[in-house]
Amino acid sequence: MDCSAAVISRKCISNKRGFAPSFDSLPNNNQPPYHHTLVKIVIIYGSANDQAFMQPGRDYMDKEKVAYEERVLSAHRNHAELAEYLKQLNASGEKIVIVAVAGLSAALPGVVAVQTEYPVVGVPVPGGPLNGIDALLSICQVPGQVPLGTVGLHSKAGLNACMFAHRILKLAQ
Repeated sequence: MDCSAAVISRKCISNKRGFAPSFDSLPNNNQPPYHHTLVKIVIIYGSANDQAFMQPGRDYMDKEKVAYEERVLSAHRNHAELAEYLKQLNASGEKIVIVAVAGLSAALPGVVAVQTEYPVVGVPVPGGPLNGIDALLSICQVPGQVPLGTVGLHSKAGLNACMFAHRILKLAQ
């Protein structure tokens, strides 16, 4: 497995209605690229550097016992792997909301939204010479027929994205 596209962590915890089974071990090369749960949030990072920014969101999901998994798949550096992963998710039949986290040019959320039927929430990460304004504009200014939600550009944006994704998932329950 290419380390740049590795699963950085995977937490699948039983949610309040018992839809998601528990998985105790970290993924290895013998496991499928995702776990089958009926309802979950998938967080895709454009860079492993963006993971720390989402800590408030992960804390919320742990507290609320929301099933989730995380991947690092750049729209630029790992496009083929990203497309294959989204294809597998699309075929899974699972109820998923995707949170796509990216900074700078922030192409990831739009690329994900085009390649899936799942709801996608884009999270701009502060950084670079414009401190994330470029990422926010890239996410919220996608062309027509690319349905993509976004959250603001602040330290709790990851929390807001995970709370919003959780609310969408509750509709499936």
